[in-house]
Parts: sequence; structure tokens; C-alpha cells
Amino acid sequence: MKNLSLSLIGVSIALLSYGQVDSYSENFDSFTAGDYMGVVGMSEGWTTWSGTTGGAEDVQVVDSNSNSASNSLYFYSTSGGPQDVVLAFDDAYVDGIFEFEMMMYVTSGTDAYFNFQSESTPGVVWAMEFYCENGAISMSNTAGPLLSGTMSTDQWVRISYNIDITNNIWEAFVDSTSIGGFINPNNKVASLNLYPAVVTATESEYWIDDISWSWDTIPVVPTNDTTQIIIGGDTAWVIDGDTFEMWDGNYVPFGLEEVNNASVSIYPNPATDQLNVAFGREVSNMDVSLFDIQGKQVLAKLKNVSGRNYSLNVSEIPSGVYVMKGKSKTFNFQKSVIIQH
Repeated sequence: MKNLSLSLIGVSIALLSYGQVDSYSENFDSFTAGDYMGVVGMSEGWTTWSGTTGGAEDVQVVDSNSNSASNSLYFYSTSGGPQDVVLAFDDAYVDGIFEFEMMMYVTSGTDAYFNFQSESTPGVVWAMEFYCENGAISMSNTAGPLLSGTMSTDQWVRISYNIDITNNIWEAFVDSTSIGGFINPNNKVASLNLYPAVVTATESEYWIDDISWSWDTIPVVPTNDTTQIIIGGDTAWVIDGDTFEMWDGNYVPFGLEEVNNASVSIYPNPATDQLNVAFGREVSNMDVSLFDIQGKQVLAKLKNVSGRNYSLNVSEIPSGVYVMKGKSKTFNFQKSVIIQH
């Protein structure tokens, strides 16, 4: 293990997320009653099944009922739809730990429904479907039943999931009490779909509030290719070309890390003047961007990157910890990198 002293002005371990990679929360209170979420929440991933926002398929913010003052989302139907709303997560997650939580108020004697989609494009694979029929919960997907339980009606109830995608362990909670777990044949999660399905009742009526989700990587094990570095008096590690910190006795990534661990290598790391990117397979028409740890883009987006290798000049970029993101129609990656001058 080599030790490298590195002084980075304004960079502190305390600013980093201790392994949490992606996260989102919304209580809808910054919006105005009557707003369509597909319009005001578009930048946060809100849309509709068809992609048409601001109409009957979209959902409006209401102030008639809420868990945390003063707004929520209201779903109602007597025949299913037309509301059909999607909250896209930051990626289609295939590993790591995904946690989801929302508050749900279901009117007694009615149905409620939502599902998780496995692919970024809705309608390809349903990871899990949640049905509430007058308080009776059932979960299923195309492979069959997964889990059942109960929840209270006519009051706010916390519905949450802890999903260990890496080990395929899905656990569901009602008001923070586990109702069981299951192995999911469709072990991938990309978005939430809210749809007022009518199953056994004559109508579907429910409110949604205080939605949050997060995705975290599984801690990694150091290898022979491990370099210890000092950043502003704090210790970090570069393991196989990726940057980590120590948290609860485990190595966890600095901020955002790679989606596909084996598919992309970035070197040298730390970099001084030139940064090289090697793809494990041929890529085409990829957009590549570089961000600081606060999410600010520091390098103009590089468009139409193709091939198996790419190099960029980072000599004018200040020393610090950064995240490189690449996205194409068929392949995405996110990697951390240190620039040192």
C-alpha cells in the first residue's frame, strides 16, 4: 500500500455522502395545489406512462389531505386510470442496496395500486406490483405471488422497501414493521408507477405523500492495487482505479460510483494533465460529462464518444475529487476520479 499526500483546497471528506450514491425525497409542499407533477417535477424524474404531461394522465398536487403539511398527490378512478404517473429513478439498478419509502392514505372500501418497473422504458418488465384491496395487501409480478399482508385504511400509512439487489433479497414494511421478504425473479428496479387500478372494489382512491428513495453501493474489499491518499488531513483510498473512503469499517465510494464496475477503467487516478478512459466493450454516440462532488458540471459535455478508448485534457481543471458520467442508448457508467496538480 502506497501513501500519497494530496492537498485539495475546499475539499473535505465531510462533504461526501459516505457511500450513498443516488437519493431523492419530495413532500410536494413547495408546489401549488393544481400543479401537474409531470410538469413541475419533470427535472426530478416525474412523467407519465406515455410521456404526455399536464393532462388527464398526469397527477395534480392537492392540499385537501396530507401527511406532512400541506400538499400531497391524489389518485381516483372508477374504472382504472386515466392517471398513470411514473417517477423515474436515476438508473435501472442491477446491484447495490435500494431503499424506498412513501406515505399512503387509502380510503376504506376502495382499491389502491402501484408498481416498480425494471427497465428505464415503462411497460417492459414489472419488477413488483402492489395491490391494496380494502386494506388487504398483495404483491406479485409476472412470475406469480410474492408477498401478502394488511394495512390500515382511512389513515396515513408508511409503505417502505429495503431491496438488496446484489443478493436478491426484497423486504417490505408497513409502518416500519416487516411483513416479510422474497426473492424476486425480476431483480432490477428503475421507476415507480402510480396508477389508480380498480380491482375488487367499485373505485380506487388514495393519496401519496413524502416519497423518498436511495441507492447505495455494496462496500468493497481492497486488493493489491490499493493506494492510500491524504485529502486535507483525511484518509481516502484508490482501489483498482476507483476512489473510496472508510465508513463503519468498510470501504465505500466517494459520491457517485460506477454502474457497471468491470466495464470502464479510468487512468491514471489520480490524474494530472491527461485522463484516459478505456471501455470494456465498443461504445457509440456516448455523452461524457465531468462533475465536482457538489454536482456542478466542470467540463463541457463531450458528445458522440465512440470506440473503446478516449482521452481528455484535465490540465485546466482544479485539483479535487470528481465524478465522470457517460451515457448512451445501450450503456451508462459513473466513475470517481481525483485530479492532482
